[in-house]
Amino acid sequence: MPIVKFSREQEEALALKVQRYCSDEFDVDLGQFEAEFLLQFVVKQVEPEIYNHALEHCHKLAEQRLADLHDDLYQLEQTSAL
Repeated sequence: MPIVKFSREQEEALALKVQRYCSDEFDVDLGQFEAEFLLQFVVKQVEPEIYNHALEHCHKLAEQRLADLHDDLYQLEQTSAL
């Protein structure tokens, strides 16, 4: 099951970008179907890597936020006369 699901409008806009890129960089003219097919292939190939990278980034961010919370709670501690 794909992680990323584009709306029809998004997929058409991205396919148009693929068409332009292939035309500009490789002098290859792709039709709408070919561009969408290529887009789907590329997304399927890179999706797990991008997802895992984003997940790793979120994990690091959560760790930092937890460390910040720990510091904030430590600053709230009061000294005791005991």
